[in-house]
Amino acid sequence: MANTFVVRGNSVTAYYSNGIAAPKVLGSASIVSSTASGVIGGSYIDLDQGALGQHALVYNGRNNLPTGQQMSILIRFAIQETTSTANLTYVGGIAGDHQSQLRIANGSTAVTGWAQAETGVSILANIYTAALTVNRFYDFCYLYDGSLTNGAMILYVDGAAVSTGAASAVRTAMTTTIGTLIGLGTQNAAAQGTTRAWINEYVIADAIINPAAVVLADGTTASLNGSARTSFVRAAAQAGALSTSGLYSLGVPQIF
Repeated sequence: MANTFVVRGNSVTAYYSNGIAAPKVLGSASIVSSTASGVIGGSYIDLDQGALGQHALVYNGRNNLPTGQQMSILIRFAIQETTSTANLTYVGGIAGDHQSQLRIANGSTAVTGWAQAETGVSILANIYTAALTVNRFYDFCYLYDGSLTNGAMILYVDGAAVSTGAASAVRTAMTTTIGTLIGLGTQNAAAQGTTRAWINEYVIADAIINPAAVVLADGTTASLNGSARTSFVRAAAQAGALSTSGLYSLGVPQIF
């Protein structure tokens, strides 16, 4: 089990990347230093910018996304208003292959979805209702096991399992991640390209993790328990990049 991609709130460039670490910025984004409650590391990525609009980071998914049937995605975020939809993340490729997405509608409805690898056929949509508070950092962690139908997705909020979704079919493994991407602050449809959110941490792992017991950067093992958490998930700094030969430079992945 290993992390494949990590972003922390002090830079839009991925902290840990197996592929290209620098994103394409769509619209506007900035790093904000903050000592507010719940901010780990002293800063966050501002994908709010004071108004609803296109504030997105899009990363190359090649080598940054797992190809197997299992995946865990953690996003630590704070919404900035409750009257529209905060589009938080999308991973996938052309025609929605390998697709996963998460958005928060009106501060109360979390929608997650998954699609079949390499065909884009939707096989799971999961809805969880909660009352989110502006400026409060939450740990949303959703786990997907493509070898299952019942219980294929489990959504954790601040370390507690809150919703389980069933898939209509098992999801096959990907043969390649060429052509895939990772989006923060956006999803795969033109109408889902806006957000008002702050991002403090984002982690993708290639296995099913236990959100109640994760190894953190300070050496402790603790829950992904939202604003009470004071340390990032453990990861080694690696900004993967294209080498002069055109091949990706790969390092040793770290345990999520």
